[in-house]
Amino acid sequence: PLLREILQNIENLISNNANGRKAKIYFGHDVTISAILAYLGVNYVHQPPFASGLFFDLYQQDDNSYAIQLEYLNITNSRSTHIMTLPECFNAMCPLDTFIQLYQAKLPQDMDKECESTKIQRTFPRIHHVSFSSK
Repeated sequence: PLLREILQNIENLISNNANGRKAKIYFGHDVTISAILAYLGVNYVHQPPFASGLFFDLYQQDDNSYAIQLEYLNITNSRSTHIMTLPECFNAMCPLDTFIQLYQAKLPQDMDKECESTKIQRTFPRIHHVSFSSK
């Protein structure tokens, strides 16, 4: 899942194993953003508009610990983001240890097993030819 990859990217950045990259950008759809917000437990009741985005910002604190701040851009023609407070975090700067503890345990460990279905009785072959006609 995407959140597992985001967590891995954060760990790589902290351990200087990010190959010089300071940012990684993913593109998706409104349903992707909605799903991540729901997974994180962020209460946002509107459908994300076109060109909205989530930013997982990593900060190194004065005591050398790390914190995550989640920013949400929900207006296409705006440069200002909304800082989102994550549940279980008492302010917008969520300690990285807390963030990992809250969310990593909920991630699926075995994607193949998670995607199995005992209810599927029959599968159909892929469609290889599609015909279009006009009158």
